[in-house]
Amino acid sequence: MQIKPKPEWLKVGQEIRRLRSANRMSQDQLSQLMTLSPAMLSSIERGIRGCKPEFAEELDTALQTGGRVLRLVGKANADPGTPTWFLDVERLQHQAAEIRQFQLGWLPGLLQTEDYARLALRAGDLSLSTTGLQQAVNARLKRQELLWGENPPLLFVVLEEGVLCRPIGGRDIMTRQLDQLLSAAGHAHITVQVLPMNAGPHPGLDGTFQLLRLPRRETFLALESRVSADADDDADHVNEYTQVFEDLRALALAPQESADLIRKARGDLQ
Repeated sequence: MQIKPKPEWLKVGQEIRRLRSANRMSQDQLSQLMTLSPAMLSSIERGIRGCKPEFAEELDTALQTGGRVLRLVGKANADPGTPTWFLDVERLQHQAAEIRQFQLGWLPGLLQTEDYARLALRAGDLSLSTTGLQQAVNARLKRQELLWGENPPLLFVVLEEGVLCRPIGGRDIMTRQLDQLLSAAGHAHITVQVLPMNAGPHPGLDGTFQLLRLPRRETFLALESRVSADADDDADHVNEYTQVFEDLRALALAPQESADLIRKARGDLQ
């Protein structure tokens, strides 16, 4: 029985073939530079096998593409609810050994309940269809799984006190959300600190950001808006925001005091 190519895999495979041809390399020659057999490479180019991220990285190195194949593979493997402009950040989150995140308006997507996420995503894009909204919610919940795997990244979160006080969805939804936040903060690899309202002006007022440190120590800065999320590895930018994050941590309450404030916010909902 002939195996039909998957459209998303075929698109990746065709680009790999184009890049290989541009480098004047046969499948055998390219395979010798990788941990991939010629037969497997042929299957990937024909779109009947998906390309794993580790193979994509090898292809990018061998063909000197600047990461093009890995980006294409990320898009091909993405959940339908993940916007294309967020794919680079999502990929870095999955690779990260440490995530440092400052939140100004919402709780972090990695720590949101399903109901809270649905309301946050709806507020972010009023044009989403019912199906599109559910796909976006599912994609966000699936992304949270990276925190609960075998080797989860360290997660450091600083959030403004106002995030706790804003009654998203009413008492019941917000109560469940704060319960989940407290539960997450009780795990050794997750640290949550709250920046109190009386801290006054602070360097985080410019907006939400996250720093993603990869296992090889390379760090990316991610600045996200309603319609874009840029992953920046410029050393000056990363260093500046690293200092900003440390300044925010210094202004924020300690983890235990932060947990007490979250409990108070929960109690005020009753």
